Amino acid sequence: PWNTPFWIPFKSGVPSLMAGNTYVIKPAPNVADTTFLVGEIFEEAGFNNGEFQTALLDNEQSSRAIADPRVAGVTFTGSPVTGALIAQQAGAALKKSVLELGGSDPFIVLKDAPIEEVARKAVLGRVLNSGQVCISPKRMIIDKSVMKEFQKHAIKFMDLVKFGDPMDETVNFGTMARQDIYEKVQAQVEEAKNIGDQMVFQKIHDNASGLYFPPTIMQSDNVDSVLRNDEVFGPVLVLIPADDEEHAVEIANSSQFGLGGSVWTKDKKKGEEIAHRIETGAMYVNQVERVDIRFPFGGTKKSGYGRECGAYGIKEFTCPKTVWIEK
Repeated sequence: PWNTPFWIPFKSGVPSLMAGNTYVIKPAPNVADTTFLVGEIFEEAGFNNGEFQTALLDNEQSSRAIADPRVAGVTFTGSPVTGALIAQQAGAALKKSVLELGGSDPFIVLKDAPIEEVARKAVLGRVLNSGQVCISPKRMIIDKSVMKEFQKHAIKFMDLVKFGDPMDETVNFGTMARQDIYEKVQAQVEEAKNIGDQMVFQKIHDNASGLYFPPTIMQSDNVDSVLRNDEVFGPVLVLIPADDEEHAVEIANSSQFGLGGSVWTKDKKKGEEIAHRIETGAMYVNQVERVDIRFPFGGTKKSGYGRECGAYGIKEFTCPKTVWIEK
């Protein structure tokens, strides 16, 4: 996909190649050059006999490729809508598929957590790649007894976000990738405001232009809010108050997505217990969620199925075979 075009061929391609497969990638049209560059890297690494290939295909051609008998399986990273279509096409051809789709990750903050530091990490995690990351903190589920303190620090750190030249290493925020993505995030924020969600803060940059979407903090007390129920693929940090730990778990699991999440507390044992109760493919205790090539990565619910990375990722596109030789 377009948001991490350099990383995707590695997280899905390397395990597939390690299993002995040929890997053919169809990149998003606006990042095709990056994929060709990655192909050159694979060639330099020794995969120079067509094991890694880039195919520029439109939707109809992609459908025909999935149906082609030479293709044994399909992996896709992107939206749930497109993922469902690809799963349907793969299923019609009786082929294995792995889907890594959207996320609306819970970021659970218990009342004993170091609030200032946790708020700093929440902001950094949310504005990474201008909020255009599937696995990132999106729903900040905060114990209501520390909500005011968390909000104060979140505003402070959000105000420090620096926009500018992406080649400047001190800059940590840029523009949205496309007009339609910008407009969707804007529409989600407006819809949320119309049903009573509060805009707590927006960071306005004087030198901003083009598809700059201001880093935003919203607070939502409405269970029907689009900010709580849909994926917001932009720099919008959503604060959701929780009455206690049980309520926090209930809110976390109310999402249609289940990609990643985190829980923050000084009590690591309690954090681990809560992590096991959250319906996601991965949970982190006192750490912003991330993808590590050593461990399986994937989701539940509308975040998809199957796993990439690690030993599980290697095995996804293999066919175990039994050969019985009688004595």
